[in-house]
Amino acid sequence: MQDNVKVQNAFVGGVYHPNIEMLAVQLHRQGVQVYSHGDMAEVLRGISVPVVSMQAYTVRPPAANSQLDLLNPKIHGSTMYRRDNDQDVRDAKANGIVPFDLVAIQLPVLDRIGVQSKKELEMTLDGIRVPDLALLRGAAKNHTSVIALANPLDIYNWAGGHSATIHPDASYQGRLGTTQRVFEATAQYDAALESMVNGAFNLDSVLFNTNRVPVKTALLSVWYKEGIVDMAQTLHEAGVVLYSSGGTATALRNAGLPVIDSVSFTGWPAMFEHRVVTLHEKIHGGIQARRDNTAEMAELMALRGVPFDLVVNNLYPVKKAIDSDGATVADVVEKTDVGGPTLTHSAARNARWVGVVVDPADYQRVAETIKTHGGLTDHERLRLASKVFSTMAAYDAAIAGFYGQKLKEMRGNPSVNVTIAF
Repeated sequence: MQDNVKVQNAFVGGVYHPNIEMLAVQLHRQGVQVYSHGDMAEVLRGISVPVVSMQAYTVRPPAANSQLDLLNPKIHGSTMYRRDNDQDVRDAKANGIVPFDLVAIQLPVLDRIGVQSKKELEMTLDGIRVPDLALLRGAAKNHTSVIALANPLDIYNWAGGHSATIHPDASYQGRLGTTQRVFEATAQYDAALESMVNGAFNLDSVLFNTNRVPVKTALLSVWYKEGIVDMAQTLHEAGVVLYSSGGTATALRNAGLPVIDSVSFTGWPAMFEHRVVTLHEKIHGGIQARRDNTAEMAELMALRGVPFDLVVNNLYPVKKAIDSDGATVADVVEKTDVGGPTLTHSAARNARWVGVVVDPADYQRVAETIKTHGGLTDHERLRLASKVFSTMAAYDAAIAGFYGQKLKEMRGNPSVNVTIAF
């Protein structure tokens, strides 16, 4: 853990909110380099805050699907770079990664009312802030090095909203508090998405079409390996091309199944001791590309990617870590997943075309359906997407609850005194 956190580079993003604007101005006045993206970057430039865009940082042109501008390994390396880890230092230097010391993202407030039309469902799914959720999770996981802000009051405090003489609490205890509220915010966001999407199941008119979408490619990346080989075998027998990463790819190869490894597919090495592997625009471009969108499909071809029709993922076992005797913050940090939730959020966002499986109980049923019928119906894909939101809401709520308990234990007796400087 760093004894001192010097804020030199900050990412500011999400939906527009006056607090975010105030924070960016304050950071600029203190000599901090501000990074941002899209409309937010333009707003900040309009009030004379110099901003480094994500296109400039990654040296890539703007994407047809703007979410891909942020689903880049270099950007997520910036949030997950552990300053005290020698391998991370080497990886960052080799890939030209700038460490973000503060990440502030305002998520939209969702109303939790079930969608009432096909158009409303499409807008709800399309509006899922996949990169913002990933950046917040990466920064919160790395809270020993990065200040993560998602709670509007935290952003307001850091912007100096209460008083020029009041400085936000930047001790380790204070940072753990903002981290806890990040996971509260992401849990609430997914819970709202679940409520909104579940409302669609009572509306026949909401479904996109009556045809099954064929499944020809699948991306499998799981923590728990039980059942995944059987599922992959069934998919292989159905003619599905398998892509995978890390231990999942090894398990499939050991079972004699042909598999394309994600690292060889993207051409980008796994970084930070395998913490940044699938956070790549070639993978997320393949998941998010809408098959009826000419620009997005052309972009995917330019990336030499493929459209993924199915994503299978289960998450690092954070609940097991939380429930273990003597669980520490370090234990929970290590089991907090970033890449997996990002894969499943991308797939759920594109549920019109992509199936996503997060529950091992669904493995064989989904695989047999694909083998028998060649693909998945709208109803099947939407049901699977809904499980993403409920799973992630529970996952992040458990993390927030754990950090809340640790904060109670620390209150009045902080074990670490961490200072901050601009």
